[in-house]
Amino acid sequence: MLEQAFEQAIAAVRPMSDAELDQPIPNDIVMGGAPKRAVINGIVDHTAHHRGSLAVYARLRGKVPAMPYA
Repeated sequence: MLEQAFEQAIAAVRPMSDAELDQPIPNDIVMGGAPKRAVINGIVDHTAHHRGSLAVYARLRGKVPAMPYA
């Protein structure tokens, strides 16, 4: 599901021009009028947050999570 979500995000962003990516996010109540390109960093941060949470839960259950950067 994560791979499919990334593919969908890439497909949505790839055709956008730099000018379009610099436009503010419409109806934005979360990112304070940031440009559309800021969503990319938001996705990266959000994914890292969940990966970290899953690692904590695994450790609490006595597991050693795999290093994702190896």
